[in-house]
Amino acid sequence: MAKVPGVAVARTDSGGRVQVQWIFDRADDTFLGERTVALTDAATVRKGDVTSQMAVLARAVVDTAGTRP
Repeated sequence: MAKVPGVAVARTDSGGRVQVQWIFDRADDTFLGERTVALTDAATVRKGDVTSQMAVLARAVVDTAGTRP
């Protein structure tokens, strides 16, 4: 899968332990995905580890809500 350069908007949780980053396409602001990054060391993760990630792989348009493409 090719990497697409993007720009992220980040939100840090109130405890300062993780940061959620929403990634958007630089050219047209299309939402590309998100990831969660650890900001502190913990029992099973280290600072800087990506603990979850999600990418939008396909988009479609349908006529009514709830209809699958």
